[in-house]
Amino acid sequence: GQRPTQHLRNHEGVADMRDKSYVIISKTILIILSCVLLAIGVSLFLQSALGSDPISVLIDGFRRTFHLSFGTVQLIYNLILLFLAVLFSRKYIMIGTVASAMITGPLMNFFDPIILALVGAQPDLQSRIIMITTGQVILCFGVALNLATKFGFGALDALAVTFCEKFKLKYRNMKILLDLGHVIGGVLLGGVFGIGSILGVVAGGPFIAFFINWINGTIIRWLKLNG
Repeated sequence: GQRPTQHLRNHEGVADMRDKSYVIISKTILIILSCVLLAIGVSLFLQSALGSDPISVLIDGFRRTFHLSFGTVQLIYNLILLFLAVLFSRKYIMIGTVASAMITGPLMNFFDPIILALVGAQPDLQSRIIMITTGQVILCFGVALNLATKFGFGALDALAVTFCEKFKLKYRNMKILLDLGHVIGGVLLGGVFGIGSILGVVAGGPFIAFFINWINGTIIRWLKLNG
């Protein structure tokens, strides 16, 4: 029969495998949820017609220029960012990075008609304000959930964190700079711009920073994913 010490090591090995499986499955679920939230948040922004979020302003500009669907351009944009992140931010590339790049665009194509059916083709101003405010909160929460899960940042965030380390900047400040750059580029290409775009530039970084702290103290702690 097995020696007691060998049996104990085997038992510990099985326990470690179970713990690793739990962490991987839990983080994968959280990453997929973050992608769903990103897709819903962006869709609400677009359907409000009060100005897209900063990234969507750029994507909308490319969509109008090249006559493609928003989700398709989103997918192309994400793949380009993924390529850049592999080159410059490889240590932050994991399952979550690939998932964000591959499924956020298709999820937006899925949610767009659903939201349109719920709010109608021409919602009143009050409904549009509620949509864009809710979209901003959901979008920021989705980004924060991705960052707090630490299972591979979204490609843009991986690059942003790399820039923060290189230039000794806070994430919220780098986020504002990147958002502003997206808005300027998108406007030059003819993307939808409005009050929502300004809201995204000003509030995005601080909202995400707040939600990261909240998620770390609640969801991540409850699921015992702090390690």
